[in-house]
Amino acid sequence: MSSKAKKRFYQAFGLFLSGIFLWICYRKIQGQDNGQPMLPLPKHTSYLMLAVITHIGVMCVRTLIWQYLLTPIRKLSFRNLFSIMYIGYFANHVLPLKAGEFFRASFPSKKWKLPYTQVLTTVGLERYFEGTSLLIVFFTLTFLLEIPLWMKSFAYALVGILIGILVFLQILWKRQPNLEKWKDSNPWLYRLIKELFHIHESSTRLKSIPSFLILIVLGLIAWNGQSILLKCIEASYGISLSWPQTLFVIVCINFAAAIPSAPGNIGTLQAASIFAYSSSLIGLSQANIAFGIGIFYFLVQALPIFIIGTFNYYRWDLSIEEIEAQELA
Repeated sequence: MSSKAKKRFYQAFGLFLSGIFLWICYRKIQGQDNGQPMLPLPKHTSYLMLAVITHIGVMCVRTLIWQYLLTPIRKLSFRNLFSIMYIGYFANHVLPLKAGEFFRASFPSKKWKLPYTQVLTTVGLERYFEGTSLLIVFFTLTFLLEIPLWMKSFAYALVGILIGILVFLQILWKRQPNLEKWKDSNPWLYRLIKELFHIHESSTRLKSIPSFLILIVLGLIAWNGQSILLKCIEASYGISLSWPQTLFVIVCINFAAAIPSAPGNIGTLQAASIFAYSSSLIGLSQANIAFGIGIFYFLVQALPIFIIGTFNYYRWDLSIEEIEAQELA
């Protein structure tokens, strides 16, 4: 199967799954039969502007994490990385297969002549610390809320994956590959070991416990920022929840984001919102309100992503075709 055919297949499959989850949302709301609209509008729209501002603040923190990881390779300006971050998120919303993540690696590597694998590793590590800090939030919630067993099992599986990545990096740090040994005798193996060497070089931040803790703290700040964003949307609907309850919704939404779907996680995000708010931990009986919160949670982030992403897209004189090509760089 060609790369274009694979893209079309994954795109169609993602749209199919998103359609199923949107249908589940529709059936859940129709099951209420309370005569209310499927998508009620927020009562206090001023909170939505505060949510947008909070989103931009969260993106600043994520940019700081990426900049901190990139510094051992090369110190790039916050402004440039911030704009590249937004273009990457913009690409993730309009293209399948998380094309924006590959763009975030290939564009800086080409523009500033950096090894592609090293930059791609920093993108992966930024996601690694995003996942690690989310799991810390989750396991903290287990002491405050009665979290379902199946969610704990899923979290333990994620912990195993993250520990496996850390063990792999530890092996690379301790057994640094000898490139010259393989350069002439086995060129194919030389290329493979060279990529491992670049991963080794770009993951040096994880060797230092203070650096590791700094990245974890920044990740926790970002997730608490997401919770403030969600609380703003809840307030716009006149809903007041405790901090742990709102964090529980954030965890559910981001666990659901791991499910393949259409760009922007349309469908899965809203279904997770209905599941979280209707659970026994929160007990919101109005599925249409939960659906509305899920929609606006998406919109208050998608709109600045499209506006800022489009601005920087033209600022850097890019094309969608170029971004798609960089997905396979």
